Amino acid sequence: MRSASRRRTTKQSTKEGTKLTLKKKGGTFALMGVVSLALLIGVLTNIGVQSQQGKANSQAQPTAKGLSSDDEATPIVNSTSQNVGDEKRENKNRRHNHGGLDVAESPGDSTEVVVSSESSMPDFPFKLSDLVVGGTVTDSNAFLSADRTGVYSEYTVAVSDLIKSPADSTVRKHDSITAERFGGRVRFPSGQIVRYKVIGRGSPVKNTKYIFFLRKVDADSYLILTAYELRGNQAFALDGSRVNRGRGDWPFDKHNGQDLTSFKKNLDKAFKGESNETYKVY
Repeated sequence: MRSASRRRTTKQSTKEGTKLTLKKKGGTFALMGVVSLALLIGVLTNIGVQSQQGKANSQAQPTAKGLSSDDEATPIVNSTSQNVGDEKRENKNRRHNHGGLDVAESPGDSTEVVVSSESSMPDFPFKLSDLVVGGTVTDSNAFLSADRTGVYSEYTVAVSDLIKSPADSTVRKHDSITAERFGGRVRFPSGQIVRYKVIGRGSPVKNTKYIFFLRKVDADSYLILTAYELRGNQAFALDGSRVNRGRGDWPFDKHNGQDLTSFKKNLDKAFKGESNETYKVY
């Protein structure tokens, strides 16, 4: 996966962790600590944060349908939200600490904070996935990390098909599982809503069926590596150019609009390891 735009970052090794000096409009600021587990597992590197002017962006835009539906599907959390007393949720929130974000109202018309990344992932990342399922999204919610430097979204998935499942997995057909992804929308007291996202990564839509590639992150949660929407007799990538502001060349794009028969043949071929291509994740 290649980022459509990159920011220079200056890294310095410190006893406390990695120091990232990020350049942003209006000044320079430093973020201390390690990147959240969700980002590490999501094979993100070279992290930069940049504010984007959504409506004033002069770069080429994807179709309005793809971008607007993705924004609408992204769950919202209030900036004042707390989960005190819910031990399970508090543990998850702490897991997303050191997310590298400054969760605060944005000046002017800025409505997005985009985390850029550079990583390599195949269109069907079976080797990186602990679980690959077909399922329908029945619910979605956004949460803040305990230290307010991370935002993440959880999606409840009703499993209808098991494509890759380890022998010791307890997941069965008709079970509901929790899949998560870095990012979400935050509503501030003023009413402003700011979306935090990774460039080129979309949000699953409720009441929609997908093929999910998942990596386990704790006892009952999985990280979404990527997914494909099954719409009618076609498949569409959750990630890639469909949701990327600006240009991009993504391995997922080749499956957009692909008929389900061809898509499933490609999926089966990748699962059986008939491709000799080697992918490096860094």
